[in-house]
Amino acid sequence: MRRTAAFLSAGLLGVAALLGGLALDSYLHARDPGLAHREGLFTLGNPGHVLLGVGIGLVVVGVVGAAYTSLPFGVWVRRGLLAGALAMIVVSGDIAGWAASSERSTSAAGNQAAHAHVGAAANRQPTAAELEAATKLIVETRAAVGKYADLKAAVAAGYIPMEPTDFQIVHYVNPGYMVDADILDPNHVQSLIYYNGKDGTRLIGAMFIMPRRGMDG
Repeated sequence: MRRTAAFLSAGLLGVAALLGGLALDSYLHARDPGLAHREGLFTLGNPGHVLLGVGIGLVVVGVVGAAYTSLPFGVWVRRGLLAGALAMIVVSGDIAGWAASSERSTSAAGNQAAHAHVGAAANRQPTAAELEAATKLIVETRAAVGKYADLKAAVAAGYIPMEPTDFQIVHYVNPGYMVDADILDPNHVQSLIYYNGKDGTRLIGAMFIMPRRGMDG
């Protein structure tokens, strides 16, 4: 009975760790909306993920151990159930490891492909006034984002990375500028694009983002 009680206690502690990890992970994502773009399936740098992992381990140990010590079956039947549970744990761990490695590989490849921004085909030729306005916007935007040549200035202004910061190309987005009042405002560009090269981080582009899908720029 003591062993069963110990295993059940471990299971209850695991449930508490799972709930705590879920709550902590939810809080971290609410505080930093871009976190989901920078972390993988299981990220040791996220304490919520660590608690979730510990909780899963404790629950598995507790449930399997309690079942082994208390089920009213013969010793060989219980050993068979234990072996089956251990096999499922190994298979689940392998699948989780494969999924995590596949996610990292896909993210690394997608980081290069994601920057081939393709515009929609124009239905008509722009007018002279539209070309003049576009040229004016380019000139004003280039001048306005010059102050963000230093990445620290962009971070201080509220820009957060949308990809892991060690990627070769990283988009930084300012959530505070995702409002109607800042549409095509050179002083409030929604996204800055940085290149991580041998000589350090360099600003290579700026991108306007509409606050809602389907809006014309």
